[in-house]
Amino acid sequence: MSTLLISIPVHESPDVVNDQIANVLTMNPESLVVLHVSREFRTRRFGGPVEMAPSERVLINPTRFSTKSQGLLGIHLSNYLYAATRCQFDSFAINASNDMYVRSGAEGYAVSFDALARPIRIPEDSTWSHARAVRKHEYLSQLTSYLKIDGVRASTPEGTAYNAELMRDMADILTRVLPYERASTAYPDEETVLPTIAASLTQDIGLPFVYSEVTTGGLLTPSLVEDVRAGRVEVPAKSFYGSPQQYSAYDESNLYAVKRVPRLIDDPLREYIRGLSG
Repeated sequence: MSTLLISIPVHESPDVVNDQIANVLTMNPESLVVLHVSREFRTRRFGGPVEMAPSERVLINPTRFSTKSQGLLGIHLSNYLYAATRCQFDSFAINASNDMYVRSGAEGYAVSFDALARPIRIPEDSTWSHARAVRKHEYLSQLTSYLKIDGVRASTPEGTAYNAELMRDMADILTRVLPYERASTAYPDEETVLPTIAASLTQDIGLPFVYSEVTTGGLLTPSLVEDVRAGRVEVPAKSFYGSPQQYSAYDESNLYAVKRVPRLIDDPLREYIRGLSG
């Protein structure tokens, strides 16, 4: 079997965090979770030692960043660097705290490619709400120059993954060759940095495995969850990041998780998905 190291930043609701961990580990029986607990997460359970069912499959990053005013690239990178010294894995995957898995199979899908992402070149006249912050991010100019690539790529981050060798090379660039520098204006840098590097290092790239209502514009319901599970959901090609081209959003037969599930333990959709994993 193949092992994913699944990186998740969390910032609220300890009961929901434990619910998500149970969901991830059940649907990905060979995999591991590495959590970043936000500095703002101040509860008795996460302010000190984290109370959860003991598991060798869950790592908790001791470094705690604020998640109020920065993108998540630095957080996922910190999770990776912490976990890489403590466990072995085949692929490093990114999830959000409002993702849930609805079927197994992501482990095998992720390792069938060097990377899973949708690395789309951000055009100069992009209408993306964060395009101006991206253009002002000096590090990205240095990065594209170093990589000899013709512009910044972007991908929705949830359900993206990078095999262990590729992730090791990307982390080396971000920590040693060209140490990462955050933007002066915060934006979701987890959407730009890793996809840009991956697009320059490999062409063996599959599509992300998380079905997101943000991408599709459709309300997530139990019926839609069942369509995702059955591989029969249909998502038309669409434009991303202001690109004039149309791109495939997903490989519909390789969707394994959904976003966004409310971070409420008794939310009906969360309860429905919880029932799928027993």
